[in-house]
Amino acid sequence: MANDVLAVIDSLRLERPILLGHFLGGKELTALATEHPKRVSGLIYIDSTADPTYDWTANTERRKRLPPPAVPRPTQQDLASVQAYRDWQVRAWGYAMPAGDISSVFGINADGSVAPHKTPPFVGDAIFQGTKKPDYSGIRVPLLAFFAPPPPLEQQVKTVQPLNEEQRAILQSLYEEELAFSHTASSTLKKGVPDARIVEIQGPPIICFCPK
Repeated sequence: MANDVLAVIDSLRLERPILLGHFLGGKELTALATEHPKRVSGLIYIDSTADPTYDWTANTERRKRLPPPAVPRPTQQDLASVQAYRDWQVRAWGYAMPAGDISSVFGINADGSVAPHKTPPFVGDAIFQGTKKPDYSGIRVPLLAFFAPPPPLEQQVKTVQPLNEEQRAILQSLYEEELAFSHTASSTLKKGVPDARIVEIQGPPIICFCPK
């Protein structure tokens, strides 16, 4: 996929652009900057430096022992339009995806209602096959990375509402694991690119971009 990015750069006749990658897009940036260091002048990673080889099996099993988050599922009325779905997101999550992002990610029916996710699950599975631990040692250009650490423990307690001390202890262990995972991603990046600038943003997941 890094070659695809390079092909776009060539087709647009861009001279050493600054590239931005979100989530898995960071893997393409790393590969491109390592293999073609003279073709880019800088990199921006948005929540895209996690180790895709990490085994979350035990984490997932422990999470099953917790009450489900007190977030209502969208009803048909909530999915009646893009704006209705955005209104539900604000009520359920505290923020809403831009309308354009919703139209890109989800299908839109003829009546304007929101349909299921456009991308079938096997696409994600195929992308993750053959992934390797991130290696930034070949990057020789300025790098800016935005991280989204896990929400504070007390905020998760309010969301999950554990029923007893055992469940609270499970939630705390999950939080500590996920926080350590985030710190490892940050230190791995710094080890490969010592001059990298890292910015942590606490709040909603870094998936929404301000349209203004």
